[in-house]
Amino acid sequence: MRVLDLFALLAFASCHSQPSNVAAATGSGGAGAVGHPHDGIVQANAEEKHPVRGVIVSVLASEQSLLVSHEDIPSVMAAMTMAFKTDAGTLAKAKKGQKISGHIVRKADDWWLTDVIILTEP
Repeated sequence: MRVLDLFALLAFASCHSQPSNVAAATGSGGAGAVGHPHDGIVQANAEEKHPVRGVIVSVLASEQSLLVSHEDIPSVMAAMTMAFKTDAGTLAKAKKGQKISGHIVRKADDWWLTDVIILTEP
């Protein structure tokens, strides 16, 4: 086998997608873990909404984001603490310690928190 053929074969083999549960396969993520935006996260289709529940850890108004400790989102990401972009109305109502539910959606390179419902106050 020529070196170029071997290189092409290896390049093709590395293009396959990751398993649907990346966190389990890599041991990354987990309850209370502060994750890099790509740790334990499976690529999601753009604009596909996924239900989420969690607790607001911090309001990051200057970044238009909420830091949320969220539960596992099956087939999307493991439970972790991460920042989600959100709209100005949600930021105005958000307080540290609130339990929330809503949806996350992938927009460009960011995860957005939408349809937020405050379940309990701190």
